[in-house]
Amino acid sequence: HVPPGIHPYAQHLMNYWRNFLYNIWVFFFRVAHSWSWVLYLTPFLCAIVFDGVMTRKAKLASFKYTSPTIYNLSWHIVIALGAMSLLAFSVTTPLSVFFYPGVITLMGVLVRLVIANIQHSA
Repeated sequence: HVPPGIHPYAQHLMNYWRNFLYNIWVFFFRVAHSWSWVLYLTPFLCAIVFDGVMTRKAKLASFKYTSPTIYNLSWHIVIALGAMSLLAFSVTTPLSVFFYPGVITLMGVLVRLVIANIQHSA
Protein backbone atom coordinates (compact mmCIF):
# COMPACT_ATOMS: atom_id res chain seq x y z
CA HIS A 1 0.00 0.00 0.00
CA VAL A 2 1.36 3.39 -1.05
CA PRO A 3 0.52 6.49 1.04
CA PRO A 4 -1.64 8.96 -0.93
CA GLY A 5 0.87 11.84 -0.80
CA ILE A 6 3.56 9.99 -2.72
CA HIS A 7 1.36 7.98 -5.09
CA PRO A 8 2.43 10.00 -8.21
CA TYR A 9 6.08 9.26 -7.45
CA ALA A 10 5.71 5.61 -6.50
CA GLN A 11 6.25 4.16 -9.98
CA HIS A 12 9.32 6.34 -10.48
CA LEU A 13 10.77 5.18 -7.17
CA MET A 14 10.05 1.54 -7.96
CA ASN A 15 12.19 1.79 -11.11
CA TYR A 16 15.15 3.34 -9.26
CA TRP A 17 17.20 0.16 -8.83
CA ARG A 18 16.53 -1.05 -12.36
CA ASN A 19 17.69 2.29 -13.77
CA PHE A 20 20.67 2.41 -11.40
CA LEU A 21 21.86 -1.01 -12.57
CA TYR A 22 21.28 0.03 -16.17
CA ASN A 23 23.56 3.07 -15.65
CA ILE A 24 26.26 0.80 -14.24
CA TRP A 25 25.85 -1.49 -17.26
CA VAL A 26 26.19 1.46 -19.67
CA PHE A 27 29.36 2.63 -17.87
CA PHE A 28 31.04 -0.76 -18.19
CA PHE A 29 29.83 -1.12 -21.78
CA ARG A 30 31.55 2.16 -22.62
CA VAL A 31 34.72 1.09 -20.81
CA ALA A 32 34.71 -2.16 -22.81
CA HIS A 33 34.14 -0.17 -26.01
CA SER A 34 37.12 2.04 -25.25
CA TRP A 35 39.32 -1.01 -24.60
CA SER A 36 38.29 -2.48 -27.94
CA TRP A 37 39.53 0.73 -29.54
CA VAL A 38 42.79 0.43 -27.57
CA LEU A 39 43.25 -3.07 -29.01
CA TYR A 40 42.49 -1.79 -32.50
CA LEU A 41 44.98 1.07 -32.11
CA THR A 42 47.72 -1.11 -30.55
CA PRO A 43 50.09 -0.84 -33.55
CA PHE A 44 49.79 2.95 -33.44
CA LEU A 45 50.32 3.03 -29.68
CA CYS A 46 53.37 0.75 -29.95
CA ALA A 47 54.81 3.03 -32.64
CA ILE A 48 54.17 6.08 -30.44
CA VAL A 49 55.97 4.50 -27.45
CA PHE A 50 58.86 3.36 -29.67
CA ASP A 51 59.19 6.86 -31.15
CA GLY A 52 59.16 8.40 -27.68
CA VAL A 53 61.89 6.04 -26.45
CA MET A 54 64.05 6.65 -29.55
CA THR A 55 63.57 10.43 -29.31
CA ARG A 56 64.64 10.30 -25.65
CA LYS A 57 67.72 8.23 -26.54
CA ALA A 58 68.61 10.71 -29.29
CA LYS A 59 68.24 13.60 -26.85
CA LEU A 60 70.43 11.82 -24.31
CA ALA A 61 73.13 11.09 -26.91
CA SER A 62 73.20 14.64 -28.25
CA PHE A 63 72.68 16.37 -24.87
CA LYS A 64 69.57 18.14 -26.17
CA TYR A 65 67.22 19.84 -23.75
CA THR A 66 64.40 17.75 -22.29
CA SER A 67 61.67 20.09 -21.16
CA PRO A 68 60.24 19.45 -17.70
CA THR A 69 57.37 21.79 -18.60
CA ILE A 70 56.34 19.67 -21.60
CA TYR A 71 56.79 16.53 -19.51
CA ASN A 72 54.58 17.80 -16.65
CA LEU A 73 51.97 19.44 -18.85
CA SER A 74 51.62 16.36 -21.07
CA TRP A 75 51.40 14.04 -18.08
CA HIS A 76 48.73 16.19 -16.41
CA ILE A 77 46.70 16.41 -19.63
CA VAL A 78 46.81 12.60 -19.97
CA ILE A 79 45.51 12.28 -16.40
CA ALA A 80 42.81 14.91 -17.06
CA LEU A 81 41.73 13.18 -20.28
CA GLY A 82 41.47 9.87 -18.46
CA ALA A 83 39.40 11.42 -15.67
CA MET A 84 37.13 13.30 -18.08
CA SER A 85 36.66 10.13 -20.13
CA LEU A 86 35.54 8.21 -17.05
CA LEU A 87 33.19 11.05 -16.23
CA ALA A 88 31.81 11.02 -19.78
CA PHE A 89 31.35 7.24 -19.54
CA SER A 90 29.27 7.62 -16.39
CA VAL A 91 26.92 10.26 -17.82
CA THR A 92 24.02 8.84 -19.78
CA THR A 93 24.30 11.14 -22.77
CA PRO A 94 25.28 9.92 -26.23
CA LEU A 95 28.99 9.95 -27.09
CA SER A 96 30.23 10.55 -30.59
CA VAL A 97 31.70 7.60 -32.43
CA PHE A 98 34.89 9.64 -32.81
CA PHE A 99 35.22 10.19 -29.04
CA TYR A 100 36.98 6.90 -28.31
CA PRO A 101 39.67 6.92 -31.02
CA GLY A 102 40.14 10.67 -30.68
CA VAL A 103 40.87 10.56 -26.95
CA ILE A 104 43.06 7.46 -27.25
CA THR A 105 45.06 9.02 -30.09
CA LEU A 106 45.50 12.28 -28.21
CA MET A 107 46.60 10.40 -25.10
CA GLY A 108 49.09 8.41 -27.21
CA VAL A 109 50.65 11.55 -28.66
CA LEU A 110 50.91 13.06 -25.18
CA VAL A 111 52.50 9.88 -23.80
CA ARG A 112 55.09 10.16 -26.59
CA LEU A 113 55.90 13.68 -25.36
CA VAL A 114 56.11 12.39 -21.78
CA ILE A 115 58.55 9.63 -22.74
CA ALA A 116 60.64 11.90 -24.98
CA ASN A 117 61.01 14.53 -22.25
CA ILE A 118 61.96 12.38 -19.27
CA GLN A 119 64.84 14.17 -17.60
CA HIS A 120 68.43 13.11 -18.26
CA SER A 121 68.98 12.18 -14.63
CA ALA A 122 66.10 9.67 -14.62
